Amino acid sequence: AGVDYRKATWICFFVGLTNQGSAIAPVSIFSSSIILKMKEVSNGEFPLSIKDGVVIISVASFFGSLLAMIPARYLGRKPILVIGHTVMALCHFLIGLFMVTE
Repeated sequence: AGVDYRKATWICFFVGLTNQGSAIAPVSIFSSSIILKMKEVSNGEFPLSIKDGVVIISVASFFGSLLAMIPARYLGRKPILVIGHTVMALCHFLIGLFMVTE
């Protein structure tokens, strides 16, 4: 049985690595820089401190990952992969657009 799942296991492993490299990990890592930029653009009127913003982003990503288990019960691996990466690409595009346009 192990040989039957070897290819799928390696594919899932590499998809997981690329997912972490392209999904929430960069947002979590650079969230302090993003919030600092928001404070600068708003002349210090942004209501959250950097620490509070990072905590909120980290907690939201944790609960978001828990909520991701719901569609996993009803959809197959391929639809989840395609839908998830499409939504992530859209979110990254919007983050880039908002950073450029401030």
